[in-house]
Amino acid sequence: YDNNGFAGKYGNVAPEFGDYPPAIQLFKWFFLHLSPVFKEGLMFGAYHCLNLIYALPLLVRLKKKNPLFLVFGLIGIFLLPGIIDGIAVEGTCADVTMGLVYGAFLWAAYDNKGHAEIFYFSRMALYLSVLVLTKSVGVEWAFFGMVFFLLLYKGRLKEQGLGFRQKWKPVFGVGAACVFTEGSWLLFCLLNRRVAKLTGAGVKMALDGNFTLPDNTMIKMGHFLRGFTFHPMHIESTWGIDLSALALLVLIIGTVVLFYKIKIFEAWECKRILGFVILTAFAAYGIIFLGHITIFARELQYLDDAVMAKSIARYGAPFSAGLIYFLMGAVMEKKNRPAVYGMCLAFILLTTSLPGAYQTLCGYKSDLAENLSARADMIEEDAHIFLKKAGRLREEKAEGDIFEKRTLYLRDEKVVHWVKDTYISYEASPIPVVYSGIATDILTETDMQKRIRESHAKYLYSDTVEGNPDALFTGMLAGENFEYETFYEIIDTEGTLRLVKIQ
Repeated sequence: YDNNGFAGKYGNVAPEFGDYPPAIQLFKWFFLHLSPVFKEGLMFGAYHCLNLIYALPLLVRLKKKNPLFLVFGLIGIFLLPGIIDGIAVEGTCADVTMGLVYGAFLWAAYDNKGHAEIFYFSRMALYLSVLVLTKSVGVEWAFFGMVFFLLLYKGRLKEQGLGFRQKWKPVFGVGAACVFTEGSWLLFCLLNRRVAKLTGAGVKMALDGNFTLPDNTMIKMGHFLRGFTFHPMHIESTWGIDLSALALLVLIIGTVVLFYKIKIFEAWECKRILGFVILTAFAAYGIIFLGHITIFARELQYLDDAVMAKSIARYGAPFSAGLIYFLMGAVMEKKNRPAVYGMCLAFILLTTSLPGAYQTLCGYKSDLAENLSARADMIEEDAHIFLKKAGRLREEKAEGDIFEKRTLYLRDEKVVHWVKDTYISYEASPIPVVYSGIATDILTETDMQKRIRESHAKYLYSDTVEGNPDALFTGMLAGENFEYETFYEIIDTEGTLRLVKIQ
């Protein structure tokens, strides 16, 4: 069931992630068409293929007549994201893809020789546009990218004896393309009521104006600093060097200075790039920590150094992977020799997560049955009943009406179930499911009506919970008793909510 890759209003299969930009999802969707039936593995294939495409510019100066160089080059760019985190090769993490796009932009901004101006500026505009369509936080990295571009651009103009006012229009064009792309996506989300759970939480937090730091802020800071400083970015220990985020940052700074010493960067370039690296490191990692004490404040798994290190690696992937990409591109451009490619490949092999790469290529098969069993265990008995009845609901109407079946699934308010909800949504698709809680002793009918209206759902279904639920639905049932494990159609006319039993 599709609408050219997009769901209609209220029809997103994962409503809680509704405003997530579509670049990776669309590429996966196109890949799914390689099979006449749905195959989950094609989504992983699409992800890795997309990452390779974004990393291909690193191979542009390889000797194309030497197939051996090309083979090792492809191996290198496949393994490059594994320096940051094993999740880069075991999952479909958008942050890693975003890091490769960001790195491609940084190199494109630096690589200005031998290109016509229209190509130079258009390429950067395209990279930034893709960046903001890869993940919502891509706006942050697009901003950093524009800062990097302006630092280099103004420096080059100064070296040529020109002022910025004489050559500002191309810069405006690059920024405008990015803003237009992001704006068009946000407008689409607004018109189709696509709002992610975290976006809603962030907006509410900002509008409330009464945010206070959680009690465990200093404890989390300790875990953050230790994870950043001492723990490897990828937990899977490899045969070479397991770098921490701080170690990689120091290595990047040292490499920038080295490139000045060996005449890859000019003095003014080194100063500006070095300042950019240091300032964006403080900004990026500061924002990541802020996220852990705001949006992720209730997620206690981060009260562990190793888990925090993995989170820092993931959300900091654009910074680390992007700068590795840029530095490799710069040295390959200025020193186009076999030894340089060999050193870059050696660095990747020494620091990447080889266990993660093996797991992605073939190791996953050995524990596939166990993982599928664990996934099946995430669907509880109550959810099995829901899915069985949702399946009957799905079959009732024509395929074209599938997106009109958004369902509000009420689960026990006193049980944490949001992780398992993700698995339920997967099994229920293409029916869009939104979740809320039901607790007969702490909610009123007014509370329930508010939750129903805010869900924008067409149907309502509730698991069995302790207590008498009638008090929550009395005014909506026209004298009937409320039944658990039953689908109701939600009818909201002239400010009056009614629930009509359908199965």
